[in-house]
Amino acid sequence: MDRYKIIKSGIQEEWLIGCPVKVEKFNILLDNQINQNVIQIKYKALGNKTIKSVWVDVHCYDDAMDLITTVSDVAYVSVNAVKGSNFGDRQPISANTNSIGSIKVAVKKIVFADESVWRNERGEIGIILSEQPSLKEYYGELYDCFVTASYKIRGKFVKTFNQTDNYWQCTCGQVNTKDTINCIACGANVEQLKTISNPDYLKQDALSIETQNRLAEEKRIKAERGRIEKERIAAEKAVEENIKKENEKKLKRRKIKIVSVCILLILSYIAYYTISINKICGRYDWSSDSTLRSTPTILIEKTSPFTIKIFFGGVCYSGLYFPNIITFGTYPSSADAGGKFIIYNGYLRYINKDIDINNRYGFPIDINIKYDKFDSKK
Repeated sequence: MDRYKIIKSGIQEEWLIGCPVKVEKFNILLDNQINQNVIQIKYKALGNKTIKSVWVDVHCYDDAMDLITTVSDVAYVSVNAVKGSNFGDRQPISANTNSIGSIKVAVKKIVFADESVWRNERGEIGIILSEQPSLKEYYGELYDCFVTASYKIRGKFVKTFNQTDNYWQCTCGQVNTKDTINCIACGANVEQLKTISNPDYLKQDALSIETQNRLAEEKRIKAERGRIEKERIAAEKAVEENIKKENEKKLKRRKIKIVSVCILLILSYIAYYTISINKICGRYDWSSDSTLRSTPTILIEKTSPFTIKIFFGGVCYSGLYFPNIITFGTYPSSADAGGKFIIYNGYLRYINKDIDINNRYGFPIDINIKYDKFDSKK
């Protein structure tokens, strides 16, 4: 069985205005070995000076809040408590009774590290501090504005700010002396708390927030429109790229078709050319023509895939052959040849230019010979 049993835990709502110390909480225990109550009290230093020692009176009450006894001049020595620190909860206080239901503590005397002394001559416990409503309950529609404003400053925000001529209560619930600038519990600045706790300020801030929200919404809409426009441009560009690629493919296919047709035409022409040039090559004997006074022979030979030679009257005529119309110049000179051959529309024609071939060779000057009558035997 444990020696100590906690009978009750509580807080003291009273605080003596101006006192550099406040009771934070207390525990009432039962010592099972001696069957008596033991009290533990936790204090918080509020003042700017370091506390050296504290003396208190502890008033003990039963469950009906009737005074049972008072433990006087309880001393806490060498605590060396600075502003905002806690002390005293490790020092037990014997009450010589086992029927304590609650307690009230009156801080009687405080000695500081600089040897100055604060006194409560009348042994007053203090007053119950003003009740601090919850933030939502107090601000209502402005609550969100308060929350937004609170983000700008340091502190803890659970209760409403309250300030009197002698003390101020922070939004964290901590009471502070009037000369304290920053809350000893959460560090919130009293002037900043005063500002953001003002409903008029919150209303103006709400308008500012509304304006900011409107500007933010306009910015968002503008950004969204910009995003949509970029997507539209990108989509159009993609379509254009696809059309361009498709046109390039069509152009490529068209070029391939044109090249294929050209190749086919060239091959066809080469085939036709080869057949045509092979057809006219051969030897023709003029003896069958009664108009000739001698029997010269015309001999046509292919000398390359694209050129032919015509041997006539001891003279060789050479030229580039194209089906249907070919002109052969003189060879080796006009003095020896005296004319030229023309192949046109299936006829081989000799045209005398300078020499009288009739007198020289004994046949008419202009000769038209259907070359499909040529003897193909060379």
